[in-house]
Amino acid sequence: MLKRILLLFFLILIFAPAFVFADYLDQKKDFFIESSFDKTGREKIEGVLKKLTPRIYFYVDSKWWGDLTAEQQKKNEEVLEKLGAEFHAKIYPELTKEFGTEWKPGIDNDSMIYVLYCPMKDNVGGYFREKDEQLRTFVKDSNQAEIVFLNSDFIDSKLNSSFLAHEFEHLIDFYQKQKILGLSEETWLIEARNEYAPTLLGYDNDYQGSSFQGAVKSFLNNPRDSITEWQNKPSDYGALSVFIHYLVEHYGIGVLSESLKINKIGIPSINEVLRARNFKKDFGDIFSDWAVASYVNDCSLGEEYCYLNENLKNFRISPTINLIPLTGASTLAVTDTIKPWSAHWIKFIAGEGKLRLTFIGNPENLFKVPFVLQKTDNSYEVGHLKLDNNQRAELDIVGFGNKYKSLAIIPSLQSKLAGFNGEEAAFSYFWSVSLEKEETRLVASSDMAKLKKLLEEINKLEMKIKQLKKTLLAMIEMGAGKETTCGQFSNDLSMGLINNGEVRCLQQFLKNQSKEIYPAGLITGNFSNLTLEAVKKYQAGKNLPITGNFDSLTREKANSELK
Repeated sequence: MLKRILLLFFLILIFAPAFVFADYLDQKKDFFIESSFDKTGREKIEGVLKKLTPRIYFYVDSKWWGDLTAEQQKKNEEVLEKLGAEFHAKIYPELTKEFGTEWKPGIDNDSMIYVLYCPMKDNVGGYFREKDEQLRTFVKDSNQAEIVFLNSDFIDSKLNSSFLAHEFEHLIDFYQKQKILGLSEETWLIEARNEYAPTLLGYDNDYQGSSFQGAVKSFLNNPRDSITEWQNKPSDYGALSVFIHYLVEHYGIGVLSESLKINKIGIPSINEVLRARNFKKDFGDIFSDWAVASYVNDCSLGEEYCYLNENLKNFRISPTINLIPLTGASTLAVTDTIKPWSAHWIKFIAGEGKLRLTFIGNPENLFKVPFVLQKTDNSYEVGHLKLDNNQRAELDIVGFGNKYKSLAIIPSLQSKLAGFNGEEAAFSYFWSVSLEKEETRLVASSDMAKLKKLLEEINKLEMKIKQLKKTLLAMIEMGAGKETTCGQFSNDLSMGLINNGEVRCLQQFLKNQSKEIYPAGLITGNFSNLTLEAVKKYQAGKNLPITGNFDSLTREKANSELK
C-alpha cells in the first residue's frame, strides 16, 4: 500500500503542473530569463511581486527594484496599477476578441498571467519564451507559467502598453496555433500579429514616439531586409511591420486573425484566407504592390499603390540611384543578390535616347519585377516585366529624357513559400541598362512646310485625345458604362466585395456627402479600406453604430436621404 502511495505521488510530481498557491505582495520567486536579452547576461533572477491586478501578477527584478529610490518605487507601483487596469479593460478583451484567448488555466493551473520586469539590452522591449509553457520535468529551465518579460527601462514610457500588448499576443498565438491545432507557426508571421497588436488597440494613433514609428525608422534604415528571414534584429521588425500594416489596411485584420485559426501556417495560411474572402490577389501579388506603394505612394495610380495610414501619407523609399552618362551611347551592368521576400528599389536616370533594360534572374527561382516610369511632368506609369521561363526580360523605352525622366525596377524573389527558419540563402540576379541615341535625319527645306503642318495636325489630335480621356474618366467616375442603376440600397455591403454595382452606388453616395467623408472619391466597385473608413465617418456623423459595414441601420438612413 505504501509503495502505491509513493508511486502515485511520484507520478503526480512528474506529469502534473505544480500545485498553485495564491501569490501575495512582496512574495519572492526565482525566475529563469534569457541571458541573450538580459543587460548583464544573467540566466536566473529573483523576482518580487509588487502589484497584483485582476489578471496579472506584476513581478520585478528584486535587485533592480532595490536600487530605486522610494519615490521611484512609488511611481512605478502606480504605473503597474494603471497598466493592470488597462490590460483588464482594454488589452485583454480586445485582443482575445480578435485572435482568441491564451491557454487558461494554463500550464500552472492558474488563469493569472505573470509579467516580469527586469533590465534588458538596448532596443529590446520584451520577450516570450515558448519553453515556459512546458513542464519543468521535460524542460529544466521552464518557468512553468504563462509569463512574459518586459524591459524595466520602459516601465514609465508610452511604449509600455504597446510592449505588453505585443508580448501578450505571443501567448495567444502559442495557444491558438500550437496547443489547439498542433502546428508550429513560422516566426515571421507570429511577429507580424504581435507587431500589429498595438495598432489594433490604438496605441500607434499617437505616431510620434510610438512603436510603429520606430519600426518605420528601422525599415527606412534597411529597406532590403527580408520579411520572412528572422534573426530578431530591429531591421526584421521594421520591414515586417511596415508590410503587415499595408496588408491589413488593404485586406482587413481577418488576414491575420483568420490565418491563426486554420490548419496551415505562414504564407499558405494567408493565401487561404485571401481566397476565402474572395480577393483575387495572393500574397506575392500583394507583396509586389506593397513594394511599388513604398516607392510612389500615390493613390491616383490605384488604391493598391498607396498607404492608407494617415501617418504614412508622405512615406517613400529612397531607391539606389544609377546615373547613366548624359551624352553618347553607354551601358551599365550589375550583378546583385537578393533573399526571399525582400525587395530592391533601383532607379535609373539617363540622358536622351532609347533606354533598354535587360533583367536576368535564375530559372530555378521565381522573380517578380514591377517597374515605375516617371514622366517629365512627374506623374507615374506602373508596369511589370514579362519574364520568360528562364527568368529573363527586356524593356525598351523610347523617348527617354523627353517623355520620361527616370525608370525604377523593384525586383523581389518569391519562390519560397514555407520553411523559413533562421538565415536564408541569397540568390543572384543581373541587370543591364543601355542608352542609345535615337536616329535623326536632316530634313530638306522643301519638306519643312509639310512637316510643320503634320505636327500641327498631331497637336490637334493630341488635344482631342486628352479631352476624350477626361470625358471617359468622368464617365467611369460616375459609373457610366456599368450595368448599374443607382436608387435605393437594397443589400447590406461589407469589406471584400469586388466589382460590385451597388458598391459603386455607395461610393458615389459617400462622395456626394462631402470630401471629409470620402476624401479619396474613388468609384471602383471594390469595398476596401477606403470605403470602410468613409462608411465609418458617415455613421459617426449620423450617430449610428460605427461598424464600417453598410448594414441595415446605415442603409435605412442612406435610403431616407435619397428619397
